[in-house]
Amino acid sequence: MGYEPGEFLIKLIKKRRRWYASKNKINSSRKIKPRKEKCEPDEDYGNVNDVTEEELLTRKETLLKSLAKTDEEIMEIERNTQGQSANPAWKQERAFRLTTSNFGSVGKRRSNTPPNKLVKQLLYGRFLGNAATRYGSEHEAIAIEDFQELTGFQVETCGIFIGKQDECFLGASPDGIVREENAIVEVKCPEKVKKISIEEAVNNKIIDFLKFDEDGTLKLKTNHNYHYQIQGQLHITDSRCCYFIVWSPAGSIHIEEIEKDPEFWKDDEK
Repeated sequence: MGYEPGEFLIKLIKKRRRWYASKNKINSSRKIKPRKEKCEPDEDYGNVNDVTEEELLTRKETLLKSLAKTDEEIMEIERNTQGQSANPAWKQERAFRLTTSNFGSVGKRRSNTPPNKLVKQLLYGRFLGNAATRYGSEHEAIAIEDFQELTGFQVETCGIFIGKQDECFLGASPDGIVREENAIVEVKCPEKVKKISIEEAVNNKIIDFLKFDEDGTLKLKTNHNYHYQIQGQLHITDSRCCYFIVWSPAGSIHIEEIEKDPEFWKDDEK
């Protein structure tokens, strides 16, 4: 005599059968996603494994060869990059070069200071400007006009000058050039002095890159990053001097003729 299930058990079995049938139907219509393969780092994206010293040397030589230009190409690049930050070609040429605006950070680094942070800043730092730099850019042309009126010199626009031969990884972008004087121009329009004179700003320590000499003459501090920048520009452009202009809309302008110092460049290379 077999066992006959009760009415409640029969209902429960039927209910479970319907549930399993419904589940199987859903699973059969569901698309099975392919299993993702583990992504390994590559040379174009993400972290990469350390390369051997030999491979690193090969890559360095390849990069330097791509940056090296003839004298004619250097002049052509300077012409084609005028407009500087508004010119995509200018951004492209300076992308793999150490530019003079960073010479101070590099030249003043102590030998016992790990270079990791500085290297990361140089390679991956993307400074997009701020209120102070925008103010400086907006007033640069006015400062140059005042300089031309006071000196009688004609300032021409320029692009990026790149280093020759073994210095092809260096770049300089002065604010202008004075051909008849074999000179470059570098302009600073500090937002902090828009309502006061430059002399007053120095006396009150509002700007820190100028100082009064023993005879009361304003001079650029030789330990400031601007001095490193200018000496780098003079070396790369092979210019005689730089007219360093500090301008204030309060009717004040400082013009300083800074000559190229070959000894500075030699000391900085050590």
